[in-house]
Amino acid sequence: MATSQENIEFLELFNEALPNFDLPTAYQIRNLTLKKITELEQGIIETRLAFRKATLEKAAELGFEISDLLPPKEKVKAHPKYQNPIDPKDTWSGKGKPPNWVKAALDSGKTLDDLLIPTTIPDPVAGF
Repeated sequence: MATSQENIEFLELFNEALPNFDLPTAYQIRNLTLKKITELEQGIIETRLAFRKATLEKAAELGFEISDLLPPKEKVKAHPKYQNPIDPKDTWSGKGKPPNWVKAALDSGKTLDDLLIPTTIPDPVAGF
């Protein structure tokens, strides 16, 4: 792997020669650069896969499942979208099974749009 001093020297030489490149040379440099980037990315992928494989093997050897080694995923609670017109503290995100108050409101002829939580839309004229 190149040191930072080597990188600096390369960039200085490259910037010095850059104005003299013709279009085919510039394309050739671009293609070689893209090829090198692809090789480096592939190396990173292979290293990660090898590390993952070794970790899974070691975990299995010690009697662990991978889920034992990872923190549990946090459930993100959905923001409420609807509220009970009778008791505004009762809210529902619109996901999952609707609560009884939603069913009752719909049965009484209301629509989900009627149950939307009112939002404050700023008035561009008033500035608030």
